[in-house]
Amino acid sequence: MVEFTEEEKGKDVVDPDGKQVGIVADVKGNTLYVDFDPGFTDELKQKLGFGDAEGTQAIESNRVAAVTETEIQLKRR
Repeated sequence: MVEFTEEEKGKDVVDPDGKQVGIVADVKGNTLYVDFDPGFTDELKQKLGFGDAEGTQAIESNRVAAVTETEIQLKRR
């Protein structure tokens, strides 16, 4: 399981193919709160399991494949 710290704030969030989908707005425990990029299409939201989500979304650590110095990579669904 991935553990998050306050250092994750401001990092890019990318899909499994490396495409940026948003930015980490906040961190609370094992949950990231991500502001999706306005260009993040409904099709990609469906593919990643976010449905027709708008605005800031919670992402639990079990949905994260990797955390690097600059980004958070999401797992495939």
